[in-house]
Amino acid sequence: MTVAETFDQIVSKGLHEPLIRLCTQLAAEGAVDEHSYFNQIVIMLNPPRTEASVLEAVFELSRCAFINLEYSDAATEQINQILDRAISLSEIMSADSRQ
Repeated sequence: MTVAETFDQIVSKGLHEPLIRLCTQLAAEGAVDEHSYFNQIVIMLNPPRTEASVLEAVFELSRCAFINLEYSDAATEQINQILDRAISLSEIMSADSRQ
């Protein structure tokens, strides 16, 4: 993340693009329900309208561990990386809002 990056670029690189890659992986695996769930989050982030809408998508993303979906090892690794990015992005947005 560089200083010159816009909010949209940060969200796109950090969340939107990795989620698209995850959806591609899930589709290739034939994981229809899982693909549908994450594709809805992709749609929520295209484009990232406001910090509130991104936080809503991050919240929805965090639910993936608690719903009745099963993930391959490869998908689980991608999901964990995306969740880590989402947490970092949320922390940055929270810090910015306190200033």
